[in-house]
Amino acid sequence: MLEFYIYYRVNRKRKFDYKYNRKGLSLDEIKNQLPKWVLNELIEAPHTLCIESNKSDVIKYLDDFLTKKKGFGKDRHIEVTEDEINNYDYFFVDLENFGWGKQVFYDIQKSKCSHETCPWGFQITSPIEISDKIVGTFDIARAFSIWDLTIKLIVSARTKQLFDEKEITGLKYSTCGVRKEAKQLNQKDSVNTVCYVAEITSSYCRNADSVNLRDYCKKHSIALDCQGVNLSYPIQSLSSTDDFQMIDKVAVGKKVYNIRPWFFLSRRTLQILINTGAKGLKPMALFTKDGFTPVPFEDCVEGKYRSYSQKSM
Repeated sequence: MLEFYIYYRVNRKRKFDYKYNRKGLSLDEIKNQLPKWVLNELIEAPHTLCIESNKSDVIKYLDDFLTKKKGFGKDRHIEVTEDEINNYDYFFVDLENFGWGKQVFYDIQKSKCSHETCPWGFQITSPIEISDKIVGTFDIARAFSIWDLTIKLIVSARTKQLFDEKEITGLKYSTCGVRKEAKQLNQKDSVNTVCYVAEITSSYCRNADSVNLRDYCKKHSIALDCQGVNLSYPIQSLSSTDDFQMIDKVAVGKKVYNIRPWFFLSRRTLQILINTGAKGLKPMALFTKDGFTPVPFEDCVEGKYRSYSQKSM
């Protein structure tokens, strides 16, 4: 198990820029200001400074120098190997992404909000189809559209059957059509259903000390392009025991912002996907080869980190 902190520049610009922080210092220039005993303990990583969580003296120095003096943010991360999965309940993963208008097709009703980029009111107005060219290339993937504030997965019939047998929760299913050479091939024309759309139904809100709003619709409180600073995952916000949960909000004090969503899944779901060799599943570890990334829950009341959720799995 590798537990570490990432220190990062707080970017208040509309576009991401890793070269300079808000005071104009590059990462190399920041490193040049660090004492050698601190540099020797850092984990090598691009664009950030990373340190293992057991290096308390280094962390204290970086907290003082980077977060207090230079305005850096700091987030906690965990990585584990496959044999350590049983110690954690929920995991971040990455998936094969299929884009709207490229591999995934449906008609839409665009937002009517006066804020140009706000997706409020976006609706899918037709059945969802996928290109026949990607059939058989995945067992689980994401259907992505920049306008959609939900998480829609595309799962193979085999994967849905497994999820049903194991009573995996947090997903709402609908059938998915297959489009061949720009012509619709209805599911009823096939002997077996090829795949399903699975929309995540459970919502989770993480915390941040502050948020930089680079594109924000005030009317609908949607942070379209934002950077949460000093992110945390309170165990108290885990109000559901579902196997799939969508992270679609961030709270700063009493203010809650809607954000572009991501998700996490339960240990037992991850193990199903691993054991069946599911195509489309991508681990998210930075430093651990073939590693996995647990959700770093913490108890905000007790002020303690939790390697587990309140769910009995």
